Amino acid sequence: MTGEAYFEVSHNPQKPFHVMVNGMDIRVLGTHFNINSYMDEGNVQATLLEGSICATKAQQCVFIKPGEQIRMNEIGKLTVEKNINTDKVTAWKNGKFDFGESSDIHVVMNQLARWYDFNVDYQKDFQAHVGGRISSNVDGMDILKMLEKTGSVHFIVKNKKISVMSP
Repeated sequence: MTGEAYFEVSHNPQKPFHVMVNGMDIRVLGTHFNINSYMDEGNVQATLLEGSICATKAQQCVFIKPGEQIRMNEIGKLTVEKNINTDKVTAWKNGKFDFGESSDIHVVMNQLARWYDFNVDYQKDFQAHVGGRISSNVDGMDILKMLEKTGSVHFIVKNKKISVMSP
């Protein structure tokens, strides 16, 4: 699987449900969970909302509880993050963008680029953080205008290419 998906799976020991993500096998034990696996973001994340899942990679097997997240980095190492904001993780499936109080502009722009189908490039070594919550039904150009109002970022838009730079 590549991309992002949300699953609600009923427990059935006779028909186990597995999701394969970059060589990691997520075995579902009856649950609600979200997987985020975009090639341009490096990490794979499986966030548990309800039930139980087990992730296996190379000889490592990790179980998590609701509100926890399994992360697999670029070299295949599994770690567990606790106290995850599951509303933020699943905002996309509920028609929202949730960037929290402060998110890296690269993460924000990756989400927007996938949703609105545009390409992004950055001023050399550009770094910024922005936050907020907004409906994904809002026009993409309007979201860029809102982000510019933070004073942290400026955009130049040409066709489907967005250049991101200092204000």
